Amino acid sequence: MAQHLKLVDQHSGKHPSLPGPALFHLRQDTGQFLYFAQTLQEVNNNVGDILAIGSDRFKGYANGFALVCPIARVIVCKKHAKDDIDQKLTSLGITGKAREKFIRDIFGRESTKEKGLIDCLSEEEFDSKLLNLRSKWEKHKMKARQTSKPEFVRYFDVYIAQEIKEKMILSVRRQGLSDDFFFDNASESINHCYKVSIRNPTGARDLNCTMAEADRIYHNMMEQTRRNIHRAIIGLGPYC
Repeated sequence: MAQHLKLVDQHSGKHPSLPGPALFHLRQDTGQFLYFAQTLQEVNNNVGDILAIGSDRFKGYANGFALVCPIARVIVCKKHAKDDIDQKLTSLGITGKAREKFIRDIFGRESTKEKGLIDCLSEEEFDSKLLNLRSKWEKHKMKARQTSKPEFVRYFDVYIAQEIKEKMILSVRRQGLSDDFFFDNASESINHCYKVSIRNPTGARDLNCTMAEADRIYHNMMEQTRRNIHRAIIGLGPYC
């Protein structure tokens, strides 16, 4: 998936994200995605010069590409991290305004320009702010759940903190995305459109689709994308 910077989607007003090279895989381990990255590099040696790799929180994809793109920084999707933290807070019985306080401390609040841990300019600043937040979070949690067990702080330290520090804070994002966050909504949308195309004559999802049929369907989707790019030249289609 890549943004076409010379086109604008007439519906969203943004540069469209278009499907590109794809990997059909049965497993999601590092080896699968290393093979994919090496195959892309055989076609275009400049792949190794990529500065940033956008990823969800799944490590196999990022680790595979990192072996081929040694100077690239992995930047994790904000939505995936936020959804996982939100789910954990809910499972601990922390909801409503109490939950919002935790989320705001970590991700800030765009409407009020409030900064969160994710906006730190260095790893040192992140560590310092997190140290101050731990006691605050314990008080919030005890008030919300009437318990003294440090479940969320332990969860955040073990599963979240290092990832945000290495792959999401502002100083990391500026190496590949300026101040912007990375969201993989576009690639997931393309993946959804592709899956929707795999239907049997009744309209239900075809679970018996062969690899050859899957390849043909993706090829047709790519061809449709190319036609839409060409149509934009004469003022037709979804792009301009």
